[in-house]
Amino acid sequence: MLGAVRPHSWDPALFLHVLGAMVFVGALVAAAVALLAASRDEDGARLRRLAFRTLLFVGLPAYVAMMVGAEWITSKEGFGGENDPTWLVIGIVVGDLTGLFLVMAIVLAGIASWKSKTDLGRATGALTTVALIACVVAVWAMTSKPA
Repeated sequence: MLGAVRPHSWDPALFLHVLGAMVFVGALVAAAVALLAASRDEDGARLRRLAFRTLLFVGLPAYVAMMVGAEWITSKEGFGGENDPTWLVIGIVVGDLTGLFLVMAIVLAGIASWKSKTDLGRATGALTTVALIACVVAVWAMTSKPA
């Protein structure tokens, strides 16, 4: 019922945040699958390049859109102080951590695709999977709004 009383002027900010988050999670899924499949393939260089480009050209802009939308909607709702709800704090922590994981994954995937390092690609796939699990936690927190 809370969504029904939200002013319509907040809709663009919320839409940008949710769209960015959905595309970001999709990019993480695609990159993780490509990286983990590349470790099983005899010639996984093509899949490692696909994962690197997906993270760089889809994941990074989607992450920026998600975070811009999050800051925008947070400022419109009047949050950002010491008494923020738990779901917002979880979202902020997960957003910051996944940003760090994203940068690390882009760098590692770039090195793995450039140097044809299978083990580094597998490690990057694991890191991307951890970021994806963190995003699932954030989705849970944003939708269930724990106290």
